[in-house]
Amino acid sequence: MKDMFTGFEKVIWGQFPSMGWALAALAGVVLLTLLSFKWSRGAPMPIRIALGVARLLAMLVVLSMFFEPIAVVTQTKETKRRLPILVDVSGSMAVNDHRKRPEEVVEAATALGMLTPSAAGEAIKEASSLSREQLETIGKTSRVSLASGILTRSARPLLEELAEDFDITYYTFDKNLRILGEEGTLGADALSGLSAGKSGTSIADSLNAVAGSGHDAPIAGVLLLTDGMDTSSQPSEDLLYDLGVRNVPVYPVPLGLADPDDVAIRNIVMQEVAFSGDKVPIRVQLHSKGYEKRSVGIAV
Repeated sequence: MKDMFTGFEKVIWGQFPSMGWALAALAGVVLLTLLSFKWSRGAPMPIRIALGVARLLAMLVVLSMFFEPIAVVTQTKETKRRLPILVDVSGSMAVNDHRKRPEEVVEAATALGMLTPSAAGEAIKEASSLSREQLETIGKTSRVSLASGILTRSARPLLEELAEDFDITYYTFDKNLRILGEEGTLGADALSGLSAGKSGTSIADSLNAVAGSGHDAPIAGVLLLTDGMDTSSQPSEDLLYDLGVRNVPVYPVPLGLADPDDVAIRNIVMQEVAFSGDKVPIRVQLHSKGYEKRSVGIAV
């Protein structure tokens, strides 16, 4: 933010009498100046003239104070619009997604800097060009690590370009919002060292906090990196509508998979009454998706 004084425009009077009273007051000032000029006889003429002019100016200044002068000046203020970047660090962001589709593999490889965004054209061809070590790295990469990769690798040139026109501020959030740092003051490993595991996610509250944080600079939008799992009670749709009314766009960067592998308990069958010490058989019906060629452990 930069303030600049561009110049003086004009003077207006807060209390200005009628023209007759103003001329009468001016005539009185001139008369007093002439009398003071007459009273300063004996001094050299140049000194008398200088004293007379000084008295006239002084009395005009005193007279103008009664009219409450107001100077009108022009001042411009240059501000950069804010661009908050929110990174979800809740527990679900620690998940390592099992990516099977070529599009999903290429998306992760691009985020981690293994492929350039321009090279990610034909998904099958680009996915087959990845080495075994790269595919293993992708399989072990969590959602929050993908977010770090996007901010530090694939999207870094774009963010550096945006930083010339916007004030970029980084935040992490789960149930609460925390500022991570501003562009230029952010540590080199702050973004690459993000870790997830916090309980609860409040996307709506976090968006509301950065959009109405009381800054003087207007907000250009919010960049949101999340898997979309919100555990707060406030509906995100209502807040998004409110942000739209306030002309605050939200640019979501979805992490995770649109159709991930899943295991769900479909039914539990057990007797309703049991006595202390009895062994009670329990039948649990599970429904799984995406684990056809993998074994999964079940913890009770």
